[in-house]
Amino acid sequence: MLLSTSSLYLTGDIMDTSPALRIHNSEGMGTGHIAGAEYLPYGADPSRFLYHDPIGTGDVSVSGYERHPLGAEAYIVNRGAQTGEVRFSLLCYKGYHARNADNGEELNCRAGENFEVTADIPGGFQGKVQIRFESPWYWRAGEIVTLLTALCMAAGAGLRGHSFWEPPGF
Repeated sequence: MLLSTSSLYLTGDIMDTSPALRIHNSEGMGTGHIAGAEYLPYGADPSRFLYHDPIGTGDVSVSGYERHPLGAEAYIVNRGAQTGEVRFSLLCYKGYHARNADNGEELNCRAGENFEVTADIPGGFQGKVQIRFESPWYWRAGEIVTLLTALCMAAGAGLRGHSFWEPPGF
């Protein structure tokens, strides 16, 4: 409850004192999507991490791009015989996967130039590619442990005869 109250005061202060931010095109997005750059991989240059449409190399062309909160999708064609690549303006963390949307086949997905999500596109490929972040299993396990802990605390408080939110009397 204290955290919610203080966040409301902070939000109100920011809304009252900060000037309006107007973005007229995708280049105006800047580096805001990496916040304060606290979680960048070692060696990543935040000044080069700008929003852009996907960039294909060689004979790879990209169309129909849509960005999502934790991923993207685009229609990709590789007219060449060699494997090409497409760089997305997403910061590559462990957990990003690239898949052919038509058949679910996984494509190689890695950290490319300046740690951008980069998908390898095989020669002759034509179809929609989905880039998605998939949480590791141990994140789900941690959430289950947290839920079980909260349930045990509530049950323990109920057995002692006082409210979960009320501190025990002395």
